[in-house]
Amino acid sequence: MRVASLLRERQTALHQRWLERVVESYAGDAARFFRREKNPFANPVGVTLKVETEALIAGFLDEAGADVLAPPLERLLKVRAVQDFSPAEMLGFIFLLKPVMRETLEDEWGTPEIVDEYLALCERVDAIGLLAFDVLSAIRERIHEIRVGEVKRRVSSILRRSPLWDGDGDCVPFQDNGPRAGAPSGLPPGDDGRSPEGDR
Repeated sequence: MRVASLLRERQTALHQRWLERVVESYAGDAARFFRREKNPFANPVGVTLKVETEALIAGFLDEAGADVLAPPLERLLKVRAVQDFSPAEMLGFIFLLKPVMRETLEDEWGTPEIVDEYLALCERVDAIGLLAFDVLSAIRERIHEIRVGEVKRRVSSILRRSPLWDGDGDCVPFQDNGPRAGAPSGLPPGDDGRSPEGDR
């Protein structure tokens, strides 16, 4: 496939263009920081974006399967999951690869062969998008399980400090043994059927 060969020759330019589009999907201050800060310890998100998009480009051009593409997708989506992105925004960066490919092939554009092969590559991008949806669903399910587990641990910790906890994981049922000796009955004078004067 001529288009794939051209893109492999221009893989560095293709990656740099796509990475720039991915970084632009973040808010202004974050995007500027990701571009500027080169220290991987100070800028782990920026480094992750660079490394994992590069791995995805390589896998994409090599026609790799899900076993190769899913790990970098998962690492990218985990980074984006902590941002205030909608589901469409979470996955939208993948489809930015389509216009970036066309820009990278601009000087070759126009012949029917190039267009047909480009459209075939766009279908592969769509397949990666579907894979990313599955990966994102699995990430969200794990996050949900972690949150449920945290709530259970907190509730269990509160119950263990409760006098109703029997130490075996069960709560002692509440028993009403009636008023304690010397405790007021709570009945006003005369509510026992006798008048207050009846005791005199």
